[in-house]
Amino acid sequence: MHLRSRFWLTRMLALLPILAVASTGRAATEEKATMSDQTPTSATTTTGAAAATTPHDGARDFDFIFGRWKVHNRRLVDRLVGSHEWKEFEATVEGGPCLDGRGNVDEYRTDFWPGFVGMTVRVFDPKAHQWAIYWADNRSGVLDSGVFGSFDGDVGTFGGKDVLRGRTVLTRYTWRRGAAPHWEQAFSGDGGVTWETNWTMDMTRIP
Repeated sequence: MHLRSRFWLTRMLALLPILAVASTGRAATEEKATMSDQTPTSATTTTGAAAATTPHDGARDFDFIFGRWKVHNRRLVDRLVGSHEWKEFEATVEGGPCLDGRGNVDEYRTDFWPGFVGMTVRVFDPKAHQWAIYWADNRSGVLDSGVFGSFDGDVGTFGGKDVLRGRTVLTRYTWRRGAAPHWEQAFSGDGGVTWETNWTMDMTRIP
């Protein structure tokens, strides 16, 4: 087996126990997420004949993440308290495919927190045409409840819920694809009326 393939296989095998736990709660979590862009396109008529419009599959929408990246981070020091103080730091990400192209994994490392390692697991649902995205790191040892969504063109929006200082907040990830991908996270404490961006990442590919 190729060394790169064994690298990602090892990481997926390590995640199987926590993914099994996460999957049992997924149905409830999906009901909480914003999924307005998941409705299949209705049938249209072409030259007088009914022709069903095939929705964008989306299974390869995250292929851009494959490889190694330098990541410039901007992180809000405190969240949903009106803070304007940001910390900037560097990190690296290495991503690759799994599940025969229906998923991918990336590993995030930074010395901003000494010895910090995080991992993102993304799994594509071909029936709903949407992604489920989960995060875990070596500080908490817990797989989060996930965010769910899809891409519209080169912009992907993914929603879910989290707990901040004991209260439930809405979470939103936004991805912008391209030669220099951009990611950001925002929280809402008022049910989505207003949003506060609290973390951004700008990525540069490592040759």
